[in-house]
Amino acid sequence: MLWNVSEEEARRISRNFVDRSLAQSDSATESIRLHDLQLDYVRARESDKEALDLIHDAMRLSSHVIARDPGQFASQIVGRLLFYQDVPAAEEFTKRIVKGTHALKVWDLGSGRELRTLTGHTDSVNAVGVTPDEQRAVSASSDQTLKVWELETGRVVATFTCDGAALCCAVSVAPELIIAGDAVGHVRFLRLEQPNLD
Repeated sequence: MLWNVSEEEARRISRNFVDRSLAQSDSATESIRLHDLQLDYVRARESDKEALDLIHDAMRLSSHVIARDPGQFASQIVGRLLFYQDVPAAEEFTKRIVKGTHALKVWDLGSGRELRTLTGHTDSVNAVGVTPDEQRAVSASSDQTLKVWELETGRVVATFTCDGAALCCAVSVAPELIIAGDAVGHVRFLRLEQPNLD
């Protein structure tokens, strides 16, 4: 899996790995695998065996989803490692994955079906909050913006600019406010107005 490159560039890089005997080609799945020697080297370099096991388990548990749609790699792995942020190597691994992720996915948790992709940020998405009525979401991005999304349509209903990378966000219950923090240490409180349907 290669991030932040086009499909054509990923294929070119993969061919180079195979041509140099750094990887094996698996034509059935159109993927490449590291040779056992490289895998042993990677394992030997990773001092935190617990983190390596967690990452391996996350990949194994998500393999059926990733095989169907490689674009789900980031959301699957980050979601599975979310509860292990107290393991430094796992936290660092998820940060590297998130750094290359600009789009948000909306899923039906009952069926596991992807409903839509929310695009509009130009840099990594660092945090997401959902309103209590589950109708809207707020995303905080390194592109220095907060975006409010209508989840039913995927439409951006508001964009707020921060003074630095937007690092975190949450939505309070009553009153319904967006609370967000940015990289320069500013905290913002923004009111979410309910649309007037009259």
